[in-house]
Amino acid sequence: MPKKKSPEDFFQRAREKGSDINKDIVNGNEIKKHLEPKTEKNYARALDLWNAYAQNHPGADPYDLETLKDFVRKIAYGIDGNYGDPKAGEKSVLQYWKDFTAGWRRHTSLIPPETTQSVTKFIKVPLRNELGLAHRKRIRSYGTTNHFIHLGTQLWEKDWQIYDKPRIRVDTWAKIQLYVFTSARVGEYIESTCRAGSGRGLYYRDMTFGVFRNEHGRAEFAIQVVRDAKNMTMTPEKRPEHSVHEGLEPRPLFCNPVLTMLARAIADNAFRDYSTMEELLEIEPPEDEMYHLRQNESVLGKPFFHVVSTGEMEKADTFSRRLRELGVRAGYLRPPTIHDFRAEGLYLVGRASPFPPLTRFLKLTWAADKLYSAAQRMKHGGHRDERTYGDSYMPNNAGTDLQGG
Repeated sequence: MPKKKSPEDFFQRAREKGSDINKDIVNGNEIKKHLEPKTEKNYARALDLWNAYAQNHPGADPYDLETLKDFVRKIAYGIDGNYGDPKAGEKSVLQYWKDFTAGWRRHTSLIPPETTQSVTKFIKVPLRNELGLAHRKRIRSYGTTNHFIHLGTQLWEKDWQIYDKPRIRVDTWAKIQLYVFTSARVGEYIESTCRAGSGRGLYYRDMTFGVFRNEHGRAEFAIQVVRDAKNMTMTPEKRPEHSVHEGLEPRPLFCNPVLTMLARAIADNAFRDYSTMEELLEIEPPEDEMYHLRQNESVLGKPFFHVVSTGEMEKADTFSRRLRELGVRAGYLRPPTIHDFRAEGLYLVGRASPFPPLTRFLKLTWAADKLYSAAQRMKHGGHRDERTYGDSYMPNNAGTDLQGG
């Protein structure tokens, strides 16, 4: 066994490695948590509201309970409601309050916990009763097979929309397909408003392209993607991975989740050995082995869904607007959102039903006719807590049938 080192030897070794050189980072300054740009913006908005309030109320004390109650009451009156309801939601008021207390603590000092708790209770009872604040979440909606097919039919068969560039139609559908087939959150493939300015999303380095022979002996394309999942910034090795492929059964071409992405990659000159779709379609992969489509080194650091003119990651607000406009053109009063499709995907994986309609029609890569474990469902959804599925995604109708026995 090596000789045990004394504490003096331990620190002597540290000094020899340079522990006493250039100690600029060692000081008495508090180290604060890194904030996403959107969070900083929300804190700044809340502090700006306080500054405006203080100008109209000379002597306003941010540590005085009565003053803070009046402050959040005025905020509640100023918030516009959503979904046709002019009244603010209780959670919106609470979020403004949390943004203010967190921003104040970060830039000034902590407001006493008993004060913040009292204001929180003030919002939940007296203020809610006075204003009739909505305190129920909007009922969970699910993006089903019918939604997906109607959107695809509208976009590719019936649409009168003329986009500025033809590739916008292809890009829009490629994103819809990828979200539907992987149950991803909108900010995991393109830059969300919560990560504004971060450039976070799907990059070519997060993708693997290949060709293999399916069980019928035919060549079939497949793509594996790594999601930039929520709450996994510091643990990238745990990010969910998903494989999408063309599928075995005949179906409408717009249900193929691979061709649109291959077309985008070809347009970006992403492959080292192939430059046209015709060349890709001529590939004959070996038996029992995936033939890897090598990417050019120059594209690995490039966002897959990028703005052509700037090369920057596409923004979620742009895509969400296009998705909503497509849904309206397809005839929906409240078009399905990406999170609606995510909810449906997680429900099918969680239900493990032998006859899920979305799986039966689309032959999804995560076909729910298999019995998945809780760990598989959590990995698919990018969840850390097993309760998240039951609390946020599972329908209130559990699908149980005591008459069927």
